[in-house]
Amino acid sequence: MNREKLNQQKLFWVIGLALAALLVYSLFPSHTQTDQATFTAIRENMVIDVIEGGTIEATQAQIIKSRVEGREGTTILKIIDEGYQVSEEDVANGLVLVELDASAIVERIKSQETEVQGALANLMEYVKQREIRESANISAIKDASMKAKFALLDFQKYLGGDAAQKILDEIGLSAESLDQEADEASSSSMNMFSTSLLDAANSNAVKDTDDPLLGGLNDPEAMMDQWGGANEQDLLPDIRDYDVDFGIFAQEGNEALLGDGDARQELRKLKDAVLIAEAEFALRKKTYEGAVRLADKGFITPNELQNKKIDFDKTKNSLASTKASLQLFKTYNIQKEAEQFLLNYEQALMRLSRAKKDAIAEMADSVGDLNRAQRYYRWEKLQLDDLREQYAACTIRAERPGLVVYGDGSDRWDPDEIIREGARVRERQAIITIPDMRHMAVKVRIHESQVKRVRKGMPVTIGVAAEPDRSLSGQVETVGVLPDSENRRFNPDQKVYKTSIKVAGVHDWLKPGMAAEARIVIREIPDAVMIPVQSVFNRNGHTFCCISTTSGPELRVVEIEDYNNRFAAIRQGVEEGEIVYLHLPEDMDLSPLDAMTAGGSKTFTSSKAPTQS
Repeated sequence: MNREKLNQQKLFWVIGLALAALLVYSLFPSHTQTDQATFTAIRENMVIDVIEGGTIEATQAQIIKSRVEGREGTTILKIIDEGYQVSEEDVANGLVLVELDASAIVERIKSQETEVQGALANLMEYVKQREIRESANISAIKDASMKAKFALLDFQKYLGGDAAQKILDEIGLSAESLDQEADEASSSSMNMFSTSLLDAANSNAVKDTDDPLLGGLNDPEAMMDQWGGANEQDLLPDIRDYDVDFGIFAQEGNEALLGDGDARQELRKLKDAVLIAEAEFALRKKTYEGAVRLADKGFITPNELQNKKIDFDKTKNSLASTKASLQLFKTYNIQKEAEQFLLNYEQALMRLSRAKKDAIAEMADSVGDLNRAQRYYRWEKLQLDDLREQYAACTIRAERPGLVVYGDGSDRWDPDEIIREGARVRERQAIITIPDMRHMAVKVRIHESQVKRVRKGMPVTIGVAAEPDRSLSGQVETVGVLPDSENRRFNPDQKVYKTSIKVAGVHDWLKPGMAAEARIVIREIPDAVMIPVQSVFNRNGHTFCCISTTSGPELRVVEIEDYNNRFAAIRQGVEEGEIVYLHLPEDMDLSPLDAMTAGGSKTFTSSKAPTQS
């Protein structure tokens, strides 16, 4: 027993000493040259590439979203199993993929149908009122037009057609001139009863191309500002002032200008009366003078002479009266009567113009009411159509073949976004995605140090983790122009850019979500001297490596042509077969690099090189 115990103690001490020696060796490692990891420079064709891991995704897919409006969303009553392969037959048969709860929408449709019926009845009432107003306005305009025509005929009947037209042309009085003056006056004073009001009402009419909220309304602020700031004097119409001498038509030699109007007939009667009175006066005068001679001779009595004198005085007074009537007609009557007929015609034209303006105002008001009713009806009808579309959208049927995937792939880890029966989905939330398996791509994120080398169209070799023995080909489709915002949220110091690589061909076994590795071929350098990128160092703007020589480690400045994530192609500084250190030896003197100039030596031997074993 004592001997066994002694042997056990000796074994314990031997193991303890061995462990202590191992510990000392680990704490004080050897600095021999053979302990340093090295690599022998090789010469071969070098492929410059960028290798990144990513995920297989479909570039084209049908994303089915909820179209039911409202903050609360709606509930999924039934949904097809995820992973189901929709076939062409399913599409033809109208396979139901998702069924949403439509009970609330049904109630809203019933209520909205009542609103639409009320709006339609209101619209039809305004349509009838517009037709009634239009008929009444047409009658008023026709009546005013006929009265203006009769007034013109009276004026022409009095002066004669030619004379009347000459006067009208001289003073510029016609239906067209009055309308033009009214339009100018209404334009300067922003008269609310001008034709612009009807134009404004028509411009506010609802058109099929108008947006139900934004279209069809003109801003009246500019017109209201001008109307409110108008001077009261400016609102008064201009008074027509003209001075026509109608007596000139009654002067001697101008009678023919009157034509065969009432004025000329009256003038003729007065002149005939003067002629008759003059003839009568001459006869009576001669008779009276003969009676005076007979009385002087005693052939007639004084009474008979007195009777002759009375007849003579009557004819004298009659002549004076007819001449006075003729002169009054020439001086006053023709002027008064002609101006009265002209005034009647002008007032008739003004009544016609006013009837037109009143009709325009009436129609503008009617059109405005009709447009408001039409807009209200269209808005209510639009809401009803929208509710019916939402009701139809509660039953989602297959529209294209493909693989059923829940959501859109971005919300699978959010418990509030998980798609399942009984879950609530908000408006525009993705419910199902059916990717097009004929168009697949690898989505990768490339580091900012490499992204500037990647261009669209570069060839890519793709490896899929699920099928390691298969290799796919493709090319770069898109390269992000801004860093990935999602990655920046988790690692703000790392900048990566989303890149899409299109997979060539169609592969039935390729599924969205598979892990893949993409090797993007940047360029190929033939017959290049290659060393690992770990053996290349930088200091003070100098790129160098450490060469193993018989005299010890040697620093050497190198020129790199290109590199990938494994090797660097050396253009100058290292030859094939030379041995480079993967790490700088400890206590390596780097001061020569600090003191090196542009034209100085590019090879330095360490003064503290590790000893050879």
